[in-house]
Amino acid sequence: MNVDIAYPMPLSSSGSGITYYADGTPLPAAGQAQTAESISVSETYFKTMNIPMVAGRYFNEFDTADSQRVAIVTPNV
Repeated sequence: MNVDIAYPMPLSSSGSGITYYADGTPLPAAGQAQTAESISVSETYFKTMNIPMVAGRYFNEFDTADSQRVAIVTPNV
């Protein structure tokens, strides 16, 4: 059995909203920025939940506060 951490709890709709901008695109007009929900998970969360990786890689032990920032993005973005 595997155990992982997710905050906030999945499907709780209480994550942090963040604004993001795509590289190479003009800044959107006021009030038109894209937002996403931010949820923190442990490094093996996606494997434990059987969530397949479409492209790229899963988080790993080398993804720390001091390393280059990484993100996992759903196909809906």
